[in-house]
Amino acid sequence: MMRFVILVAVVCGLVIGVGAVQADTCTFDVPSGDWDVLENWDCVVGGEQVPTAADRAVIQSGKICNIDSPAVADSLEVESTATLNILAGHKLTLDGDNDDSTIDGTLTITASGEDVGELAFVDNTQTISGDFFGKIVGLDEAAKITVALGITLTNRTTIEGALQITGTGDFKNGGTVHANTSGTLEITTGLLDDEPAGFWQVSTSSSAVLHLAAQNTFLLDGSFTILTGILTADAPGFMTFGDLTMKGGAIEMPQGAIAVFKYSP
Repeated sequence: MMRFVILVAVVCGLVIGVGAVQADTCTFDVPSGDWDVLENWDCVVGGEQVPTAADRAVIQSGKICNIDSPAVADSLEVESTATLNILAGHKLTLDGDNDDSTIDGTLTITASGEDVGELAFVDNTQTISGDFFGKIVGLDEAAKITVALGITLTNRTTIEGALQITGTGDFKNGGTVHANTSGTLEITTGLLDDEPAGFWQVSTSSSAVLHLAAQNTFLLDGSFTILTGILTADAPGFMTFGDLTMKGGAIEMPQGAIAVFKYSP
């Protein structure tokens, strides 16, 4: 009887160990280079190999990684002072099966003509977090962050510049969305939401536009700051009860929109 009990304990231990599946970690550990070069990566499992959809890709502090071909990962970590560039015409896909993403450094997305850079979230509800200096920067208003149907992408870092946040999924801003360069930062997801700490800003350039155009009715209660440029919402269901600090620029709303701001000059 004692032998039987010991055997069951060992078998159960093996089953539990197999069930605890976690993403492997692949670290980009050269000073500068391309994502698709296997020698630029060191994976905990597999050594030198380009990250797969099952891996967490980590760009180490001070390193610069360029995406110039299709790239995938389970999740992403851009450490402080690191830079990840999604170049025009190329795409990074994150499926988020095992983890959320962290941007403590800088992630840039650009486009050139019909060549569009894209950061795509395709599976599971996901969150992008980051410290004070972490940011995602759109370098062209055609550049994209896409959110697939059925998932919610929550931003808890800074998204700035000119780009599109689009797709049939939903977007929630619990960090900062900042139109701060010439061009449009446009949000056309299925549903748009924010948390009480969400910040919406337009400043720096008189040609900056923050365009809120989600496909469904949305209510925002975060803080709005307009120093120059334009805040525009063209969804008839747009409503906001957020705080407004306005020292320049303009607000453009469609007929039927409701905007009740707590105004601070």
